[in-house]
Amino acid sequence: MLFAVALILFFALVAGFRARLVGAKTVLLVAVFYLVVPPLLLFTFSVLRPMFDERHLTVALPAFAMTSSFGAAFLTRKAWLGTVAIGLLIGTVAYLSLGNYFFTPAFNKSPGWRALVAEIGRQEKQGDYILLNYPDPTFGYYYRGTTPLGMLPSGVPVDKPQTEKELAELANRYQRIWLCRVRLRTGIPIPW
Repeated sequence: MLFAVALILFFALVAGFRARLVGAKTVLLVAVFYLVVPPLLLFTFSVLRPMFDERHLTVALPAFAMTSSFGAAFLTRKAWLGTVAIGLLIGTVAYLSLGNYFFTPAFNKSPGWRALVAEIGRQEKQGDYILLNYPDPTFGYYYRGTTPLGMLPSGVPVDKPQTEKELAELANRYQRIWLCRVRLRTGIPIPW
């Protein structure tokens, strides 16, 4: 798959040189802008606050596909053949990566909320409480039950005595507490 991506990038470079040769400087400028600026901006923001996510690069996908197709068309005798070839190559890489996206746990982007909510649904009973440690809206997307839920700590920075007091009140009021912890990918540790 790495070879296919390298080949696609090679075609994009050929397109850039071809655009320069025929005097299509505007096309080259737009291609460079869309292929270089989004990754550089994402990298810059990620240095300040870790937030890299592949979906942020989708803005560059149209320019990537068009410049790659242009380069492949230039290298073949028939323009349509190069465009179809690069389309098949990009499609194959996308298809292969979908297998990882859907079936390889290492590529998961978020905690297993669906499985957790299903387990809570099987075991929940009267007197339960669901406690979240981070305001992630994903839990609410999956959970449709009637068990009350809340979040602690209730503020940042964490007021440890206040949080302990609120935990003690919850423990006195409910029989069981489901703790649904979110571990942040940003490298910021959970303050507990």
